[in-house]
Amino acid sequence: MSNSMDKSTIDVARCVSLVARLGVHPYRAGPGDCAAATEWVGNHKADLGASNVAVSGESGGGNLALAVALKAKKDRWAGVLDASTRWPR
Repeated sequence: MSNSMDKSTIDVARCVSLVARLGVHPYRAGPGDCAAATEWVGNHKADLGASNVAVSGESGGGNLALAVALKAKKDRWAGVLDASTRWPR
């Protein structure tokens, strides 16, 4: 977990971490993999003991987090409420 995460968030969070798969086109799989994982977590948050979903990342992961947050907003995914990045700001 990133050192940039606020300790109060970590104390109450259930964390799901993923590594996007690499393939023939390594930069194309990341956004889709992260979006699919976030949507799955949003649909199963009660089973995971969570009430809401937030996405977070640093550097390239921050870009993925923001892309997922925008997709979640556009597609109105239930429970995805927050995005936090260290870079980009």
